[in-house]
Amino acid sequence: MSILLNQAAGNVSSLPMFLSLGVMFIVLYFFMIRPQQKETKRKTAMMAGLAVGDTVLTTSGFYGVLCYKNPRSQETFVWGHIGD
Repeated sequence: MSILLNQAAGNVSSLPMFLSLGVMFIVLYFFMIRPQQKETKRKTAMMAGLAVGDTVLTTSGFYGVLCYKNPRSQETFVWGHIGD
C-alpha cells in the first residue's frame, strides 16, 4: 500500500531497479555467456587443427581415424573409419 502512496506522491526512484537489472546482466554474462563463448572458441580451434590420419573420439564414444575433411566448408564436417 505504501508503494501506491509513494507513486501517487511521485517519490519513487527507478535507480534501484536499473541497478539490480545491471547486476543481474553482469552475473549472467560472467557465469553463462562468457564460458560458453570460450568453450566454442576452444572447440573451433581444435576442429580446425585436425588433419587426415588423426585419431578422434566422437561425442557418442567411438574412436576413429579421420580420413576426409572438407576444407571449403564453413562447418567442420569430418568423415572417419570406426573400429579399424
